[in-house]
Amino acid sequence: MTLHLLIMRHAKSSWDHLDLDDADRPLAKRGKRNIDHMGRFLGRLEQKPEVAVCSPAKRARDTARRVLHIMGLDVSIELDNTLYMGGLEAHRLAIANLREARVNCALLVGHNPDLEELVRFLCPSGIEEMPYKKLMPTCAVAHIRLASTRGRPGAGSGELVDLYRPKTIN
Repeated sequence: MTLHLLIMRHAKSSWDHLDLDDADRPLAKRGKRNIDHMGRFLGRLEQKPEVAVCSPAKRARDTARRVLHIMGLDVSIELDNTLYMGGLEAHRLAIANLREARVNCALLVGHNPDLEELVRFLCPSGIEEMPYKKLMPTCAVAHIRLASTRGRPGAGSGELVDLYRPKTIN
């Protein structure tokens, strides 16, 4: 059994209200447009998320809700507090929990630098060929295939299927 991970960085957030805590920042208009574009693209993929695991930050929650809605999916969104700047180990544990639940495809929505570190950890050979200065800009999705064994995924255990970026998808 294979686990397909759609690892998505939250969409562009607004900095209009500097008095808000970082976790409470809403999406910017551009972020919403990018989500709609990405959602239509992801909706055409063969693999569809059965569950979403998401950082509790408002911009991440709103990204997950909106992209799933645009994809036409009604799946549960599990908030995981450790995904808000929790580092590589928190993300590896979240993936281990998805493996334990025997999920075929999941959407994981979070933040940089954690997501870039996770993608580079899982797929170092697929990343070295990427011509991008920033691997995971806002609203980017790394589609990774993992052998669905138990436990936390190890270094190099993933295969990068593709990296979808708002500016490069149709």
